[in-house]
This record gives sequence, structure tokens and C-alpha cells, in this order.
Amino acid sequence: MTDAHGDEGMLLGRNVPPAESYAPELLRPISRAAGRAALGMGEAPQGADLWHAYEMSWLDGTGKPLVRVGRFTVPANTPNMIESKSFKLYLNSLNNERFDSERAAKERIVGDLRKVTGGTVVLELSSVDDPSLAGVPLEG
Repeated sequence: MTDAHGDEGMLLGRNVPPAESYAPELLRPISRAAGRAALGMGEAPQGADLWHAYEMSWLDGTGKPLVRVGRFTVPANTPNMIESKSFKLYLNSLNNERFDSERAAKERIVGDLRKVTGGTVVLELSSVDDPSLAGVPLEG
């Protein structure tokens, strides 16, 4: 599958050095149209892409590192999905970026992803020690 930039735009399988600063230009869209056409799918599919980022980090306004777990939901009716390696490299580019609040970080990230997907993106952030991430204990 090709992305909106053609095969040359794909990062998967390429040696790409990590970004030293915030780099939204790393994000690569992959058009859903070709895959949908090949499967004979209509224009309004149901469902969503779910992405989990278990090590998201950035700096607060004083330069202190913050770490969160992110759950991204991208509805399947968006024109594009995000190429996985570009998504990972983008998230890593946030490591040294300062944000005045978690809300500001979330708004920037969601805004960048909306530009690439062409639609709604939902981001839920959790602390790394959130009990809901531990799963459910088995009985017995």
C-alpha cells in the first residue's frame, strides 16, 4: 500500500535516525481508498484503529519529564491511517518538547494526527501506574 506521498514517503523498512526535536513532519498518511477498493468496501466503514503507546513522554513547563500511556482511537471512516513507524518516530520526537500542561500536549498531538488522518482522533492519557492498565486478576 502506498501513502499519500507515494512509496518514497514510507518510513517502514528504512533506516531513519531519531528526531532530536519535535517533528510532526515525520507523520506519514496511508490512504485507505486503495485497500477499501481492493476489498470491495463502501465509503462508510464501521470500526476504528486503536493504537497504544506505552511510553509517551514530554517535558513540563519547567523541563521535568512526564511519562504517560496513550490510547489513540482513529475512526475507520477517516481518509487516511498513519504509517506505524512514522507514528513511533513522531511520538519519540516529543521527548524533549516542553508543554505548559498535559492538556496542551494532548491538544498538539491530537491536532497533528488529525491533519494526517483527515478526521477525528481521540487520545486518552493514563499514568503509568494506572490500575486499569494492570488487567483483571484471574480467579482460582
